[in-house]
Amino acid sequence: MKAVRELEALHGAQLADLAALASEPSNDAPDTQEQFDAATIDAIMRDCTPEQSWPKPVRAAFARESAARLENENQFLLILGFLVAMSSILLDMLVVPELAWQGAILRLMLIVPLTILGLVAGAKGWKQVMTVCVGAAPIAFVGVIAHLAAQMSPEDTTRYLTTTALVVGIGNLVLPYSLRQLVIFDVGFIAVAFGTLAFSTPYTVGIYLDYLLLLVVVAGATLPLALRIERLRRHNFLLALRAQAVSRELTQANRTLRELSERDPLTGMANRRYFERAFAKRIAQIGSAGDAEKVLSRGRVAVMMIDLDHFKSFNDTNGHQAGDQCLIQVGRALQRIFATVDGVVARYGGEEFIAAIREREDGEAARLAEDVRLAVTKLGGANAITTSVGVALSSSTVSLPREELIEMADAALYNAKRNGRNRVEVVEVSKPVRLTG
Repeated sequence: MKAVRELEALHGAQLADLAALASEPSNDAPDTQEQFDAATIDAIMRDCTPEQSWPKPVRAAFARESAARLENENQFLLILGFLVAMSSILLDMLVVPELAWQGAILRLMLIVPLTILGLVAGAKGWKQVMTVCVGAAPIAFVGVIAHLAAQMSPEDTTRYLTTTALVVGIGNLVLPYSLRQLVIFDVGFIAVAFGTLAFSTPYTVGIYLDYLLLLVVVAGATLPLALRIERLRRHNFLLALRAQAVSRELTQANRTLRELSERDPLTGMANRRYFERAFAKRIAQIGSAGDAEKVLSRGRVAVMMIDLDHFKSFNDTNGHQAGDQCLIQVGRALQRIFATVDGVVARYGGEEFIAAIREREDGEAARLAEDVRLAVTKLGGANAITTSVGVALSSSTVSLPREELIEMADAALYNAKRNGRNRVEVVEVSKPVRLTG
């Protein structure tokens, strides 16, 4: 285990490459944002933690979600409120035609500027100004209604004013405000409605006390509903956030499992499974038919089979622990060598290793194989061990499937063993076969 830890420390770049290949593209939360886990969200929901006590990453995520939602809702409410206010002019023309012109002028003077200011504020990012305009528009609207109602007969006034109770009730349910902001809205709404009546009516104010009571009852009855809606909104946000956290954690777990499944437990280097994926992605670089010429023009593909000579005898003579240390040291040496040429190297099984590169210049693969042979020879000291290397090399215009290249390299390795071991044998492909991963 100590040797494996040393290997990971010395070759962090190789392990990072394993993790990079194991990872898959993800649409999770952006990397620049602070992360949170599912356990944190579970604790918040279980303990009913108030928003101000949420962890900073969760509060930041809620602020981002709220900002995007509020901008869209405020814009919608401004436009909807404007359309309702303007369409109510038609109602005035039917109910109180003698006051319709006055109501139209007042709406145009109060509602239109607030709507325009709110929309402009939203476009410029003045969120607080836009939020104020959203609440000020219905308050201005009820002021116009109250002013017109004060000039009607008491019977008509009562019927006309009763409809404004719907405005304060609906406002509590749809305005994207906090509970404190809704209370301020309700107080302002009632104050403007009753104050306008007090200053405009020719009758005693006492006859409007029932209207005042109606507004207070409607506002008070809908505020708990508004609070409930806001709590449900936060709960739904936390559920969505938890699903996002679980998805991210599962993705990371899958990446870790894939990395572990593609790492040799003894040497800590890549294994055969990793080699197959890395070959297709980094060496073969399979693309469309139009990319074939570009791929081949990057240089010849070389696959090397590297096998330690007489390793069974070495194991029997020096013990399995020494044999394991030998494999670890060979793995380190191979990783160092192939990292310099952006190659792929892995333990293939037993005392056999496999590597692949795409040549940058003619003869590079053969020179690299010789470097491997010399590096292994220098590792053992008094207990020197040697290696034989078989190299299968595609031509500059022809490439082979991976498995066929491996078979060719294996045959070259067999020749190296038969011709005395501790040597490099190279075979070059000549028949026209398409490169595949």
